[in-house]
Amino acid sequence: MCFFNFLDICAKCLGGGFYIIVKTILNLERARYKMKKKWLVNSGMLALTFPLVSSSCFNNINPANKSDEPRVEDKKALSDAVKVVNLGEISKKDIKTIIEALVAKNRNLKNSDIDVILDASENKAVIKAKNESKHYSGEVVVTFSVKATENNKKPEQEGKGEKDKKPGEGQNNGKPGEDKPNKIKPNNENSSQSNGNNNHNNSNRPIPKLDRQSLLMNTYRDSISGLDIELHPTGEQIKKEEKRLADEVKKILDQNLKNNRVFWAEVAASNSTAKIFDDTYTDQKNKALDKQKRREQDEARRLYYHKYQSSEATMRLFDDEYTDLVEEALTRQMYREQDAYFKGLMHEYYSAAHTKDLFELLTKQIDHKSNKKAEFRNQIEKLTAEKLKLEKEFAELETKSEKEEERLRESYESQLVQVVDAYEEEKALLVKQRNLINKKISDLLTKQDEINKSKAGIQDVKDLIEALRDAESSNKEYQDFIDDLETKIKKADELSAKTMDLEHKIKELRSLISSSWQEQKDKAEKSWKEEKVKTESIQKDLKKELKEVEEESKTLKRLKRDLTENFSDSFFINPNENEGFNHQIIERIDKDILIAEHEKKELYALVAEANKKVLEKAYIYCELLNAEGKLKILEQDNKKLQKQLNEIREYVAENSLKRSSAEELAKLFADNIEKLQEFILKSLQASQSVYEHEQTLELLESEKDSINKSLDELESRFEKQKMNLLDNLDESILDLSFEYEDLEELKLEEIKEKEAQIKQKEESIQKLKK
Repeated sequence: MCFFNFLDICAKCLGGGFYIIVKTILNLERARYKMKKKWLVNSGMLALTFPLVSSSCFNNINPANKSDEPRVEDKKALSDAVKVVNLGEISKKDIKTIIEALVAKNRNLKNSDIDVILDASENKAVIKAKNESKHYSGEVVVTFSVKATENNKKPEQEGKGEKDKKPGEGQNNGKPGEDKPNKIKPNNENSSQSNGNNNHNNSNRPIPKLDRQSLLMNTYRDSISGLDIELHPTGEQIKKEEKRLADEVKKILDQNLKNNRVFWAEVAASNSTAKIFDDTYTDQKNKALDKQKRREQDEARRLYYHKYQSSEATMRLFDDEYTDLVEEALTRQMYREQDAYFKGLMHEYYSAAHTKDLFELLTKQIDHKSNKKAEFRNQIEKLTAEKLKLEKEFAELETKSEKEEERLRESYESQLVQVVDAYEEEKALLVKQRNLINKKISDLLTKQDEINKSKAGIQDVKDLIEALRDAESSNKEYQDFIDDLETKIKKADELSAKTMDLEHKIKELRSLISSSWQEQKDKAEKSWKEEKVKTESIQKDLKKELKEVEEESKTLKRLKRDLTENFSDSFFINPNENEGFNHQIIERIDKDILIAEHEKKELYALVAEANKKVLEKAYIYCELLNAEGKLKILEQDNKKLQKQLNEIREYVAENSLKRSSAEELAKLFADNIEKLQEFILKSLQASQSVYEHEQTLELLESEKDSINKSLDELESRFEKQKMNLLDNLDESILDLSFEYEDLEELKLEEIKEKEAQIKQKEESIQKLKK
């Protein structure tokens, strides 16, 4: 039974469908176990096997031993949860503020599982796990400091008031003779002992209500543990952290080893118990029974021999020599019989108690069997209803499949009617267009004789057009020749004007050179040189004066820079001047700088004016100096122009007769061109009508071919659409059949599954009846 209970607990942990399967198997095994036990009781073997059953099995069966409360070993030590015990500086000394600071420093701490006990005399508090806490055990001491404000004087008075409280209401653990709170225990004190000593202190203490907004504002998500994150840890810190992690791992592994040992011990005990009632050990039990039978036979033989020996001993009992020894032996025998009788009574008492418990257990199992039968019957009814529902859904699926297939066929027929109507409509339209084109072609063919006659005169028009083109080409040559002569005449007029201008300039230069040219040249040279000397002297004086002005301007600017280096210096009195503050001196310096700049501009203007006069004198001198060379150049240009003018005049004189004949031919062409063009235009109009007739006929034939092609394509497209609709119908029906076949198969599988479950439940009921 211990083994069965162990499997039952494992199945509950796994949950779901696996629990149902394991539970069913366990119930069957329990039923078989009961039958074996009943056989053992009836056959007298229970006295042999019962002492081997572990007493722990009955403890596990007893519901009073089951508890959902967490074990002490499963709770976490509060010292492990509270990593940071120094809360730093807080605003005031009260429970609410301490809890907020504690949660802010240790973000994984659950504040609903702890109580806080303040120390009135010192800035520290005891954080203790509540009795009903499922997560923590033990206690831990935290320290803090209080801000020095006027409002913090109240906790001292409250601390004094706490000393006057009644026993059981303060922190003195309910001892009436103590005025001061108990000494705080260290962190490594046994957690269970701590809880036991302080249960009466926390039983009536209200759970502090936390300000959620304040708690959220004071919670820092620095790290998972709540400690500060070391960005650059030292070697000692790393070793300390590695040691802490190693200790934690060792603690977890030791706990796992302990749990595994307990688990495997329970498994071994359950296996030993199961072996007693297992069919596989029937041969061993038979051997044990045979051995017991042989032992009883040997005991019977020894008893027979003992009786024989007793008869011999009886003879000696009545001998005076053995009287004292017999009395002592009888006394010892009486004590042994009394002791054996007492042990037999105790054995009968305990056996009866165990037998009573066993039959109570069997009664419970019988009641459980009847309940299980009722449960199975209810399950069978429920499964039968579900099966009927599934069968109904299966029939509905078949009906729905038939309706869906009928809908698809109706949709196919309606689409086919639409396609046929569209085909007939489009075909009628195309046939109508073809008939109209055939009528137009027949009308054009009736005019074919007139068109053939017009074609005969088209060749004469071509000859006239060719002659007209030749005449236009000749006329263009005549016009180009006339235009060329006109251009040359205009150029001759231009050259004549240029030669007259050059001759006038040559005449002036010759008169200038022949009369007083040398005298004017010398005079201009002398004037230029005198002006140059005068200008150089003026420039020298001006440059000197300009340099002085620039130096003065630089000095004034430097002086101003020294005085304005700091803005505050402008308001100091200058010790070297008698005119006031520095800013007044700066104003005068600015005026002097402006005057100097103005003088610089005037000096630059005077230098430029002097240079301009020198350049004017030099230009006059250069003009007189170059008069001879300029005269030669003008004479050479005049000769070239005269030569070109004579050539043009000779060309015009030579072609004057040709020009007159060209003008006459051009006039004749202009007089006859209009008549010829009118005749050609009429002939072209006739040829155009022929061309349009042929083009229209060709276009109509092309349209007719296009319509015939469209009719063929329409026929082909209609057949293709019919095939596509039929294919779509077959494909839709096939997809529909696949879809509903899958659904029907699923429903059939569910129906079969329900039938199998019903059969399984009926078999379970039959097994329970056995």
